[in-house]
Amino acid sequence: MVFIGDAADGVGSLYEDDGVTEGYINNNSSSCNFSYKHDTSKEELTVSIGQFVGTYDGSPSKRSYQIVIPNFWPAEEVQLNSNSLSYCPLRGSFDEYTSDCWTYDGSTLSLIVIIVTPQATSDAVNVQVAYTQFNVFDPYNINININGESKSVGFTGMVRRLRSLKELLDNQWGLATQVYQEDYRSLIDASEAGIRITYSPTDIGSLINGFRDNIEDTYNSVTDLKLNSTLRAILEAQLTLN
Repeated sequence: MVFIGDAADGVGSLYEDDGVTEGYINNNSSSCNFSYKHDTSKEELTVSIGQFVGTYDGSPSKRSYQIVIPNFWPAEEVQLNSNSLSYCPLRGSFDEYTSDCWTYDGSTLSLIVIIVTPQATSDAVNVQVAYTQFNVFDPYNINININGESKSVGFTGMVRRLRSLKELLDNQWGLATQVYQEDYRSLIDASEAGIRITYSPTDIGSLINGFRDNIEDTYNSVTDLKLNSTLRAILEAQLTLN
């Protein structure tokens, strides 16, 4: 399940049937309600998944969950049904987790709650998140200074853009126009900001500040790169969001 971290409080429902037969005509189906409450003044977030009502052939009696909250802050504490969960490193897939925990994906600034232990569908599941909001961090609106002009960028989109620029410059090695990685180190550092946050989510404030500084340094160093006019124009346009 994916919940939007900056969204207002809301509710929703999930419906299921076997997806094959017409048993749903005879109410062979199940459904559950879920709710989302975000109290920014208390820096708390609550996700509640209600019990499933109804059954169908093959409907599970227990479920595991992965709850994703994109563009959100790392947690100070996460509780599952009033029991604290420990932090765990981000894995490549859900199957690689061995216990209930919470983790963080810096590339999308997503808080992820992993519930490996199957929960009875006849019971509600409640997840509570306590966090600290960083003044320097608005994932949709990071201010940077480019050529004397203040611009606002979204973190995840800008990281994707920087990765593409890094790949473009990496591919210049060995061509008539040569440029080396040490020539665009600040761009590399900025493109890896998400990875660094993933490995150290508690340092997100300083890492976001470093991300901002590296973008500004990258733009200021464009004129020093040994690029042809076409590549330089592409680089400048991408960095100035044109």
